[in-house]
Amino acid sequence: MHIDLVELMETQTWGLKLRVVFQAMAMHLLRDPDIHLVYLTGAADSGKTILALASAIEQAAPSKVYCRIIVTRSTQSLDEGIGFLPGTEIEKMEPWLGAITDKLEALHWEDDNCLSIGEYVLDKVPLMF
Repeated sequence: MHIDLVELMETQTWGLKLRVVFQAMAMHLLRDPDIHLVYLTGAADSGKTILALASAIEQAAPSKVYCRIIVTRSTQSLDEGIGFLPGTEIEKMEPWLGAITDKLEALHWEDDNCLSIGEYVLDKVPLMF
């Protein structure tokens, strides 16, 4: 199989412009319907989360390839201590989900109201954490 790297680098997903060839290769894998699981590893801020979110939203919201997006994160730092924090369950989870919501807002920074991206995504696609 031949893949044109120039074409791959010019591909945009949900408005996201790829910066390095590794991101382009990851996006190619994320958008391939014949690949059912993509496991991304890399340094912090290498684009793993935002690539996965952009690909998921594009394949769920406008094209309806998928009907739901499931977002997971490691719970190592959440242990039993979270139960003692003040506030509701949603308020306790906000800092832990901050990385996800920040990336969602970044994907919509040009929108008229990017602060409502959570409501937009939830309105278009069931998003499960």
